[in-house]
Amino acid sequence: MITTMNRSEFKIFRNMQNISMLRGMTPFGEIIVAKSSSHIFGLWFVVEKPSIELITGDYINCETEYSDMKINELLEAKNHSLVVCGTPIQIKTWQALYSIDRLVSYQELANLCGYPKATRAVATAVSNNPIGILIPCHRVIYKNGKIGRYLYGSDIKQKILISEQLI
Repeated sequence: MITTMNRSEFKIFRNMQNISMLRGMTPFGEIIVAKSSSHIFGLWFVVEKPSIELITGDYINCETEYSDMKINELLEAKNHSLVVCGTPIQIKTWQALYSIDRLVSYQELANLCGYPKATRAVATAVSNNPIGILIPCHRVIYKNGKIGRYLYGSDIKQKILISEQLI
């Protein structure tokens, strides 16, 4: 389930939660998750230190637990409660991504979101996905069938797609 909020609602809600960071290794690479006992606020791959400090900045003072087992259990669970904030087009894009279980092109995703003439805006929303893997932005490919780029590298994207048996 995805709960959507505007920026001010998100800040208030997030500040009411006891958020911690969970960090661990997965078959795809090292991941950091910002979470409370009942919600997930962010999920990022650790690809380089400066980028991680930038994207996790809102959670910089949170306690961090290191556990490969807990990270992998979290990824395998199916009952996540995700909390995101964004523009209307970002929210529609992330909701559409959350509901797909196959590969889609950027144009097809734009159509699913109700923005058939806004493929670039939808692509930008895909690239700004705050909860990678769980909101499966890795399932978006070019309409020519090529895997395309991924914020954390095409190697990671390919590993995820292979594990999901989508390529």
